[in-house]
Order: sequence, then C-alpha cells, then structure tokens
Amino acid sequence: MFSLMSMYEIPENWAIFYTMEIVLALDTIHNMGFVHRDVKPDNMLLDSMGHLKLADFGTCIRVGADGLVKSSNAVGTPDYISPEVLQSQSGGGEYGRECDWWSLGVVLYEMFFGELPFYADSLVGTYGKIMDHRNSLNLPQDADISENARSLIRGFLTDRNSRLGRHGVDQIRNHPFFINDTWTFENLRESAPPVVPELNGDDDTSNFEDIEKDESPEELFPVPKTFAGNHLPFVGFTYTGDYQLLNVSLDNVDNRESYRNHRPSYSGEIVRLEKLLENERQTVETLEKQEKALRNQVEIMTVREAELQSMSTEYEKELTMLKHSYRETHRRAENESELRRKTELLLNETKKRLDEEQSKRTREMNNNQQHNDRINQLEKQCTDIQDKYRMETEMCQKLKKQLNELRLARNDTEQKCNELQSLLGTLQEHRDALQQEVTELQNRLAHERNTRQQLVEAHEENEGKLQTLSTEFERCFHREQKHMEDNRALSERLGNLEKENATLDLELKAMQQRYQQEVKAHEEAARSQKVYKEEANMEEVKALQTKLNEEKVGRQRAEQNSQEKERQISMLSVDYRQMQQRLQKLEGENRQETEKVIALHSQLDQEQSKKNSLLSELSLQSSEIAHLKAKETQLIKEVHQLRDMRRKFEEEVFKIKNSHNQDILQNKELQEQLEAEQYFHKLQKKQCKDARDELEEKTRVLQEQEEERKSLVHQLQIALARADSEALARSIAEETVADLEKEKAMKEFEMKDLVAKHKSELAHKESALLVMKDVEYDVNMKLSKKTVELDEQVQLNKKLQDELSQVKVDKGEIERLQAKLKQETLFKQSAVNKLEEVIYRKDFANTAKNKKVGSATELRKKEKENRRLKQELCQERDKYSHLLVKFNESQINLNEETMAKTKLQMEIQCKDTEIEMLQTKLNETTSLSSAENDTEDNQ
Repeated sequence: MFSLMSMYEIPENWAIFYTMEIVLALDTIHNMGFVHRDVKPDNMLLDSMGHLKLADFGTCIRVGADGLVKSSNAVGTPDYISPEVLQSQSGGGEYGRECDWWSLGVVLYEMFFGELPFYADSLVGTYGKIMDHRNSLNLPQDADISENARSLIRGFLTDRNSRLGRHGVDQIRNHPFFINDTWTFENLRESAPPVVPELNGDDDTSNFEDIEKDESPEELFPVPKTFAGNHLPFVGFTYTGDYQLLNVSLDNVDNRESYRNHRPSYSGEIVRLEKLLENERQTVETLEKQEKALRNQVEIMTVREAELQSMSTEYEKELTMLKHSYRETHRRAENESELRRKTELLLNETKKRLDEEQSKRTREMNNNQQHNDRINQLEKQCTDIQDKYRMETEMCQKLKKQLNELRLARNDTEQKCNELQSLLGTLQEHRDALQQEVTELQNRLAHERNTRQQLVEAHEENEGKLQTLSTEFERCFHREQKHMEDNRALSERLGNLEKENATLDLELKAMQQRYQQEVKAHEEAARSQKVYKEEANMEEVKALQTKLNEEKVGRQRAEQNSQEKERQISMLSVDYRQMQQRLQKLEGENRQETEKVIALHSQLDQEQSKKNSLLSELSLQSSEIAHLKAKETQLIKEVHQLRDMRRKFEEEVFKIKNSHNQDILQNKELQEQLEAEQYFHKLQKKQCKDARDELEEKTRVLQEQEEERKSLVHQLQIALARADSEALARSIAEETVADLEKEKAMKEFEMKDLVAKHKSELAHKESALLVMKDVEYDVNMKLSKKTVELDEQVQLNKKLQDELSQVKVDKGEIERLQAKLKQETLFKQSAVNKLEEVIYRKDFANTAKNKKVGSATELRKKEKENRRLKQELCQERDKYSHLLVKFNESQINLNEETMAKTKLQMEIQCKDTEIEMLQTKLNETTSLSSAENDTEDNQ
C-alpha cells in the first residue's frame, strides 16, 4: 500500500474502496477481541486480485473484559499513535479499540494530502502535535476532496470520547463518505478493485521498493557448552523446502479426419516420403543408440557420484558421532570430577568436625569432675559464642567481599566515567570541528550565493546591452537599406535626366541647323526677289513676310525652348552634383554603418561567449551549491546525531555518577556496619573470655555434642544418598538427552542424504529430460519437413508418455513422502514418550528424596521443577496436537492430489485409446496408398 501511495495520486473513489476494506479488517480483529495498535500503509498489502490485506500483528494485544487495554508502554509508529496511547506512558494506562480508528484517520489524511498530519522534525515535536491535535490539525482548503471526506477525517482525528467508531463499527459504516454506486460493505470482496497489480508469479517482488543489501559482516555467536534444550520440541522432525508437484497441461487432440484431408494424392510422392521416413527412422535409431551410450556413461558417472556421496555422508556421520561421543565423555568426566570434589569436601569437613569433637571430648574428660556442671554451661555458651563469632566472621568476610566488589564496581564506573568523559570530549571536539566546518560551508555558501547573484546581475546587464545593440543594429540596417534605396532611385533619376539632356541637345542642334538653313533660304529668296522679281506681287511678299514672321516666331520659340532646356540642364547638373555629393556621403555613412555592424557582430559574439561562460560558471556554481547544500544537510544530520549521542552519553554519565554516589553511600554504610560488627565482636570475645572461667555444665554439652555428631553423621549419609540419587537422575536425563541429540543428528544426516538424493534424482531427470527434448526436437524438426501429420501424432504420443511417466514419478514421490511423514510422526511420538518418561522418572526421584530428607525448602524446589516440567509437557502435547492437525491437513491435500492424479490417469487412458485409433487410421492410409501403388504398377 505504501508503494501504491507513492506511485499514484489516490483519488477519492480509490480512497473509499481501500478505507472500506481497512474498516472491515479492523472490525474482524476487534470482534476477535484484539487491538492492532500499528495501523499504517507499511502494514497493508495487496493480494494478486488487488484486495487489501492487513499485516504485522506483532504489536496486537487482547483487550480485557471491559474492552480496554491496560499498558504503560506507548506501542506503535510515532506518526500514527493516538493521544490515549501516548498518555498511557504517564500512568493513564487504559485505552480501547478506538486507537485503531485514529490511525485509520492518519492513513486517510495521508491518502488525500500526500503528507502526515502531525509530522515534525523531532519525535518530541510529533508527540506534542498529536497531544495538541485540536489546534495542530489542519486540512488544506485547496485540496480537491469532498466535505464528507473532511468530516470523516475530523471524526477519526479527535478525542477518544467523541471519536467516530467508539460506539461500534456501524457508526463508521453509516457515514455518508462511503455512499457510492459501485461498492458496498456487503459486495466489496466480490467487486473489482481499482488497481490490480501485475504479477509474473508468486515470488514477484517488483511492486516493492528495493532493499539495500546489508554489507555488515555476519555475527557469529559461540556455541554454548552447556545443554540448553532449545531444540527438544523439534526432535523427530525434518525440514524440507517448498515442494510443488508439476502440473502438466494436456494438449487437445486434433480432429480425427485431419489426416484424411492431408492425405497425399500421388503414389510416387508416397514412395518418396516412405523412403525419407525410413531414412529418418534409421537416423532416429542411430540417435537412440548414441543416447543409450550417453545414458550408460551418465549412469556410470551418477553411480560413482553416489558412491562418493555415500562415502562422504558416512565420514560425516562418523565425525559427528565421534564429536558427540567426545562431548558426552567430556561432560561425564566433568560431572564425575565435580561429584568427586563435592564428596571429598564433605568427607574432609565431617572428618574435621569429628576430630574436633573427639579432641574436645578427650580434653574435657581429663578435667576435674567438680567443674562438670560449670564446664557444660560454659561449653554451651562457648559454642553459642563461637557460632556467633563464626557468623560474624562470615558476615565480616561477606561485607569485605561486598566492599571489594563495590570498590571494583566504583573503579569500573570511574573508568567508564573517564572513558565516557574522554569520549564526550572527543565528541565535543568533533562537534566543534563539524560546527566550524558548517560555519565555513555556510560562509562559502553565502559567498557563492553573492557571486552567483553578481553573475546573474552581470548576465542580466549583458543581456540588456545585447538587446540594445541588437535594436541599434536593426535600426542601422534599416537606415542602410533606406539609403541604398534612395541611392538607387537617385541614380535612376540621374540616368533619366542625362538621357533627357542628350535628347534635348540633339533637338537643339537640329533646330539650329533648320534655322540656319531657313535663314539661308530666306536670304537667297530675298536676293532672287530683288534681282529677278522686283515686280513680284505684293501678296507673295506678304505671304513671305508672314512666313518669315512665323519662322521668326518659331525661332524665338526654339530659342526659348533651348534656353529652358539649358536652364533645366543646368538645374539637373546641379541636382546631379548634389546627388553625387549625397551619394558619396551615403557611401561614407554606409561604410561607417558596416564598420559599426562588424564591430557590433564581434561585440555580439564576445557577449555570446561571455554569456556561455557565465552560464557554464552558473551551472558549476549551482552544482557546487547543491553539493554544499547536501553536505550541509548531511553535516546537520551528523550534528544532530552527535548531539543525541552527547545527550545519551551525558545521561549515562549522570546515571553512572548517581550510581557511583549511591555506591559511595552504600560503602560508607557497610564500613559503619563493619565497625559496629567489629565492636560487637570484641565484646563477644570479652564475654567468651569471661565464660571460659565458668565451666560447670560440661557433661550436658558433651552429651548434646554427641547427639549432634550422630545427627551430623545421619545428615551426611542422607546428603550422600541424595547426591547419589540426584547424580543418577541427572546422568539418566543427560543420557536420554544425549540419545535424543544423537537421534536428531542421525535424522539430520538422513534428511541431508534424502535431500541430496532427491536433488541428484531431480537433476538427473532434468538433464535426461533436456537431452531427450533436444533429440526429440531435432528429430521432430526433420520429420516435420517431410510429413507434418505423422510428426504431430508422434509428438502427441511422446507428450502423453511423458505425462504418464511424470504421473508415475509423482505418485512414487507422494508415496515416499507419506512414508516419510509417518516415520517422522513415529519419531516425534517416541521423543515425546521418552520425554514423559524422563519427567516421570524425575518426579519419582524427587518424591523419594523428599521422603528421605523431609525438608520443606527442597520440597518446594522440587514442586516448582515438577510444575515447570508439566508445563513443558503440556506445551509439547499442544505442539503435537498442532502437528497432528497439520498432518491431517496434509493428508487431505494428499487425497486431493491422488484424486487429481487418478483423473489424469483416466485422461491418459483416453489419450491412449485415441492414439491407438490414430495408429489404426495411419495403417489404413498406408494400406490404401500401397493398394493404389499396386494398381498403378499393374496398369
């Protein structure tokens, strides 16, 4: 569920579905009388169909008769803990099923808003927000969720007295948030979930986040030399891996008349195909011979490997047996040496006491009879004082030992305190160094930020300059184009004016020539008129005069036109000179503008290169800033960790100082007690000296001492008998445990042998199956090129034979497993019976000892041991009943598998009958083809 929430944005209809399933799961747990106490997305799984499963019941606890849990520990994940669970640490200690509904409200908040409602940087901050949930709970208003969802979250994240679900799950189920057209609480398991995970198999873990491998070295704990008895419940059992029978799917048989439809129609082709079939059969035979040879070689190798494996297992068995026997002999030798040492100590003590008593008796018998009463009285007082003195000396020795132990503990605590102080000093130095490094990094970061800001400002300034230059370049370019167009228009106008000037010059020259010719003609006419025609008519003169006037008018007009043209030509020449000057000026400006453009281009390239360099520097600076930020966060984390470690060390130092002060106070008290005991001891010595002067009741004391000696001898005999019986019972128990361990080791070796044989058989079968499949594939490929129908029948036949063999192998495997299971149950039953015998044997020995000794303390000890053994026996019986239930379940599964296998056998028989029918059809077709060939030969 956690990966689903991290991969998708959960819409409201998805949240409705998953919340309904969580409500049903929690209701089931609550009806069973338990509280989960750790509801969170990490403990929610999706099955292969997409339905939600609640997991991790490690913190689950049963509620009492009043529906409440009494606990003084805050259990659960900090961000999902309810306020009443937190209050249980301070002595409240009672909460009910409503703590799970609080966690569901936190999960629902996380589904909708993608974050936790009471998250803080520290655990104390988180707990403070949870306790102040009335003020710290904030539902973002910009989130696109309904008002029903908001009311449901508020109903869950409130006080326990007004929390939704406190008065039953119906209060939650009737909430309007769950009203929809798709899902109800009744049809939820039968409906389709919103997300169905894609799985490649039962072991597909692609939907989970990858877990980093733990590279730390594996911890190896030393094997204890003493017998612990941890594995006694598993005596008679063997461990096997997941065993799954191969489910082979049977192929469907083709239609019966498929062969008739594909039957060859020509006899020649049939003969050719038969020849090819014979050749293929020969190749198949050769391949089968090669396969047999290879199988023989493989069998020889497997036999050799099995022999080597058996030899290695025998050697391992011998080695384990030798190790076991060595351990047993070593243990027995230690037990015997310990018993011998104890008996020697008892004998020495008894001898010393007897010698003392005899010496006292002889010494006191030599004294005078008149002081017997005084002696007896003083002897009694002396023995009392000696007992007190011995007790006081023992107390003094104990106090000295305790004082030495306290001194050692004080030295250890002082040493630890010094070490912790030195470690604290190093940590403080490391913290100071880290803080200095953090300040340096912060200064560097500030400097880098300033440089980055300066670079950004320079970059923005350069971009502004670049924009102004580009606008100026565009303006100059437009001006240059405008000047070019004006220049081109003026050049065109100048050309036109030059053409008009040339034409006007030509017209002027033509008019001048005409005028000269007409003047010449007029003069000649006038002369001729004067000479030859003086008598001409006045009308002709008038006509000539008018004509002359017209010619004068035309001449004047021509002169005016010529003057106008000359004036225009001068004006055009002036305009032309102005145009030339303007053109030269424009060309100069054009050159200047081109030079400016080239300079701007170079400047633009420089600015672009600067911009690229600034961008690269900016990217480098940003990467360095990111690296520095990551380093800063890492250093901050390390500083927090070091602070936590420092706080822990300071707490430990404070505790050690408190314990040291308490030890000092205890040491002072013990010294005062020791001084008081020494003072009392001196007083007792004085009383003893005074009492030695009065020896009146010596005979009575001697009689009492004689009786005490007899009682001590009797107690010694009882203690020896008890020690012998305990040693005998212990040796019997250890022998039974050793036998059980030996049987366990043997069973483990047998299990290893069976597993190795099973693996070798599987490997052999798989290799043979692969070889057969390869050969079969090659042969089938060759035959399929010639006769497709025949090849299909052969493949079908082989597949059915493989399935039949596999079914037989599976049947044998199931029978072997059944026998193994029966054997294991017998072993378990025998182990339990032996354990009961040992327990009953111990009970019998304990009762016998109690009758002999009659001591109340020994009786209580034996009764406690008896109760403990009975509890272990009950546990073993419960385990045995649980195993019987498992065995019955496995028997039911086995019966189901046998039924499935019988069904498979029936299907195989049906397939065999179909194969026989197909073979008969094949024979009929071959006979028909041979008959057709005979008829063709006769023809």
